[in-house]
Amino acid sequence: MTLWEGDGTAPAPDDRPRSVAQPPSRRELVLSALLTLVVSAGVGLIATILLGAVLVFFDIANTDPTADYQTQTGLPPIVFQVALVAILLIVWLVACRLGHGTPGDAIMSMLALDPEGHRADRRTNLGRAALYVVVFGVLSLLGRPGLAAVVLILLWAPALVRRDRRSLVDLVVGVVPSSTAARRDAQPHPWARG
Repeated sequence: MTLWEGDGTAPAPDDRPRSVAQPPSRRELVLSALLTLVVSAGVGLIATILLGAVLVFFDIANTDPTADYQTQTGLPPIVFQVALVAILLIVWLVACRLGHGTPGDAIMSMLALDPEGHRADRRTNLGRAALYVVVFGVLSLLGRPGLAAVVLILLWAPALVRRDRRSLVDLVVGVVPSSTAARRDAQPHPWARG
């Protein structure tokens, strides 16, 4: 018996009944998305700086000083496209915390559940983040990062109006976001009123 299995009297963390889970509020959902975006963009920026510095060094080292302005020198452009894919791979792994859910969900006490109310498995979490990163990556490689941002917002926006707070990506991969945070709508005890 492991620590996670318990003694059989209480459900394991992954087997919480659906009644414990509740849809997150719009505020929780927006904050979770913003936190995930900031963490992912920060890691992407750091990876870009580190990998970019190495590539620029090699680009300068491979430049022929005797070439005129019409001669292609240095690294071929495909190297920089492969570097972008490598950076997106790093961002993808951070955006889903290696399959454990988004950083924003972890900070905001949210869980990604499957439709039956059990915690979503790692593959589902990896796929959920992968869809966003692939859309952004493909459109960025095509030279349309602005369009990528608009498409990502359109994929995520239905979560703001749906009662269950599921985005289009959540509907595709079968994730139901839920909040485990205590609600602040409880009435204070009569003695606490001053």
